Amino acid sequence: MIRRAVVSLLLVAATAFLTAGCGPINPGAVSGFVLDQVTNDGIGDVLVSSGSEMITTDSDGRYLLTLGAGRHTVSYAKVGYVSDTKEYNLTAGSTLMRDVELLPQLQVGTITIKLEWDDSEVNLDGLWTPPGDRHVLPGDNGETPLSRGFSETIQITDPLSAGTYSYSVSKSSTAHSFSGCGARVTVTAGAFQRTFTSDSVLLSRTRWNVFEIDGATRGFRLVNTYE
Repeated sequence: MIRRAVVSLLLVAATAFLTAGCGPINPGAVSGFVLDQVTNDGIGDVLVSSGSEMITTDSDGRYLLTLGAGRHTVSYAKVGYVSDTKEYNLTAGSTLMRDVELLPQLQVGTITIKLEWDDSEVNLDGLWTPPGDRHVLPGDNGETPLSRGFSETIQITDPLSAGTYSYSVSKSSTAHSFSGCGARVTVTAGAFQRTFTSDSVLLSRTRWNVFEIDGATRGFRLVNTYE
């Protein structure tokens, strides 16, 4: 993150140099980083384009696209991610700094969600909520004893309907925080696998909103909020 901030400052300084009479005037550009929404890491080889102008991001996810003054539609695309489009109004002689987050795109096939926790005194339930529907729980039959706690697994099969699916974790006991019970969620869909661990939160928090999936694009969005 520090490296991205330093590079951004260098780009701003370079723009100021060009517009101070020491070189050709920048006709108007947009620059920044393309980031993975889940990991916040820069994504390399993203195609950034507007009309006939196109470039790809470097290994850190950095891009600089010169387009000229005026309003432009810029697209960001890479296999394995949901494409995104942004509208920018560029000014001659300046570079607009914009970072963009792309959602990882889950492969077609079974989505497996495994919830684990270490404290046997705490009971957790994974809540899978389809669009416009009530959440689905595996129930006691989905819970398997571990050496120090419990786990449950939900499998979702295709096709997914249009709309937003969500997954959260509900804690019925207020004796421990999510952090204290070691709650973690692992999502697997083809080559995609990520594990998310609960943060330290107030004891009164009883729900962990972990992630969402867009049924139309299969875009995966990390939420990571508490109620």
